[in-house]
Amino acid sequence: MQKAAVGLGTAAAIFVLATHLLGLGGSGLAAQGDRAVIATYAGAALLGLCNLGGIHLRRVAQRRRGWAYSLLLLGGLAGYGAVVLAQNPQGPGAEWVFLHVLSPLYATMYGLVAFFITSAAYRAFRARTPEALILLLTAVVVMVGETPLGDQWRVLGGFAGWLLHIPATGAYRAIQIGATLGALATGLRVVLGMERAHLG
Repeated sequence: MQKAAVGLGTAAAIFVLATHLLGLGGSGLAAQGDRAVIATYAGAALLGLCNLGGIHLRRVAQRRRGWAYSLLLLGGLAGYGAVVLAQNPQGPGAEWVFLHVLSPLYATMYGLVAFFITSAAYRAFRARTPEALILLLTAVVVMVGETPLGDQWRVLGGFAGWLLHIPATGAYRAIQIGATLGALATGLRVVLGMERAHLG
């Protein structure tokens, strides 16, 4: 079974590389590959949904701590699924759920995240070492430079812009290059069958 899964993954990777990178088979074959990728995403979402439902159904059945929240989640999942199936994802029922349930939840979550970020910034910016002092001064300059005070005092605003566009962009690009190389190496290990952790 593991060999079949590795073979299927390798064949899919070779197909995507051949059609998208090398352009073999023309646009028609590439479009078929895109459809296969979308079908894979849908299958993964379905597996995730089944896994989530199984976990919370067991929690409700065993009356574990917080089982009422699991019941609420399952009810919301079933209710929203029924609304989407009865209408369509752009129907009035789905839009109402998005505007009156999901949007307030998103706003609440981001409001709470602001407090966590403030707490983490307080702990990170305590100037105990020279590096922490540099980080603190840089953060203060950037935060003040992005306010209307930075527009009034052009030297501060210009320096804050330079910090954001030169050193910060360089660090961001370095992180992106490292993450891309790591993802490429992991992908090659999966395709070549060297990485088998995802097979259990």
